[in-house]
Formats: sequence, structure tokens, C-alpha cells
Amino acid sequence: MPELIIPPAFFFMVGFIVWTAVNASHRRQRLRMMMDLNSRLIDRLGSVADFGEFAKSEAGTKLFNSVMADAPLIRPGERILRAIQGGIVQIVLGVGLLSLSWYFQGEPDARDAFMGVGVIVLSLGIGFLLSSAASYRVSASLGLLPATQTDSK
Repeated sequence: MPELIIPPAFFFMVGFIVWTAVNASHRRQRLRMMMDLNSRLIDRLGSVADFGEFAKSEAGTKLFNSVMADAPLIRPGERILRAIQGGIVQIVLGVGLLSLSWYFQGEPDARDAFMGVGVIVLSLGIGFLLSSAASYRVSASLGLLPATQTDSK
């Protein structure tokens, strides 16, 4: 039984390490770009008064808001779409694991392991889809989703 757990756990661990490294690299690159922009801006503006005028202007406010954000804002529609994609992938994975449990009918330990993990993953996928449906309805009722443009020609 423990032999069945080691390979998937290893791949999940490697995937998590790669995801963490890529995420840290993106954050480091964004921070480097912000520091470069700030130093160029300070060099360009000669005095504190010029900097204050720029910061009070509409363009300055937009620039500082876009640069100072730690993570890019994700629109509700994009988050809902990601939840739908994740739900579909997990449902397919759950069905695959359940089919493997059917394949290993002769080995009760393997069958039970695949059955248990398959049911959990399938339940998570269904939960993601239900959550995205509820999020869509709430976002649409609050007017957070952009209106779709239909061609009236």
C-alpha cells in the first residue's frame, strides 16, 4: 500500500517546488521592475515639488496604483473560468482514478486506494463546478460581470 502513495506524492512535491520557484521568480522580477521605474522617475523629476505635482495628477495616480499593486487584479469572470477549468480537470481525474479502481478488481488494497482517492477528487471537481456556478450567479446579480456585446446587425 505505501508503494502506491510514494510516486504521486513525489510528483506533487516536485510540482509544488517548481510552482513556488516560478512564483518567486515572477515576484522578484516585478519588484526589480518597480525599483527601476521608481529610480528613473526620481531621476526624471528634479525636485520634491515636481514629484508632488506628478503624484497628485490623474496620470500619476494611475501609474502609482498600477505599479504598487502586489498582484495583478483578476476579474471575477477570469476567476470563475479558472474554477470551471479546475473542476473539469478534477472530475476527469476522479473518473480516471475510479476506472483504475475497477481495473484493479483482483487487488483489494489497490482498488480501495484508487476508489478512495477517486471519490475525493471527483467530489472536489463537482464542488468547484458548483462553486463557480454560484459565483457566476452572484457576480451577475451584483453587476460585476461585463455585459456581453451582441451584434444587432
